[in-house]
Amino acid sequence: MAESPPELLNEFRAAMKACENLYVSSARYCADFHPEYFNTRSPAEFVQQMHDLHRALLVKVFAAVVRADWKWSQGERVLAAELLQHLWQQTLSGEELQLAMQGMLELEDKLRWVSMVRPLDELPDLRDRVAELETVVLRFANVVAKFDGEIHPHESATLRGIQESLDRHLRRVPVNDGNPRAPSPAGASQAVQEISEAPPPLPSSHR
Repeated sequence: MAESPPELLNEFRAAMKACENLYVSSARYCADFHPEYFNTRSPAEFVQQMHDLHRALLVKVFAAVVRADWKWSQGERVLAAELLQHLWQQTLSGEELQLAMQGMLELEDKLRWVSMVRPLDELPDLRDRVAELETVVLRFANVVAKFDGEIHPHESATLRGIQESLDRHLRRVPVNDGNPRAPSPAGASQAVQEISEAPPPLPSSHR
């Protein structure tokens, strides 16, 4: 039986929260157990940056699925309002919501997969969370795609593209011995610095 809009809306909210929890808990884990990662950046800055990366990732995925058919449905407007409430704690409607939705579409091309998922790829103690990240992202994308009742061919193609992007950026290339190369503590510290120096191009609000 197909899920009803209220059930899907609850699933959408849960997927957003799961993404936030994954990024923030990962950052706090590094801050609590790996002080050697923070030679040049404070742990608090890293936690905030990871929170921003989760926001960027949700915008990227949402906009990619919505633009698959090049039109905004009423259901997608409902989800956009929920997403904006989650990301910026803003309740928008009417023209304000329309402008914010257009802004998310424009941001989608500027948000790079490698920047948003690299912490879980480059920091060795977070790599066991890669599967969880893939699950959360695909769960979120699928809810957006099927919220209007069915997944259309263009949306299916977009979902496959999202899976391929995750595979490309989260599957490390093995070295000659067949095992992925694990970064050294110095390499992890450098990764933290680079992550902190490349904030996603997100506005502070949509008003």
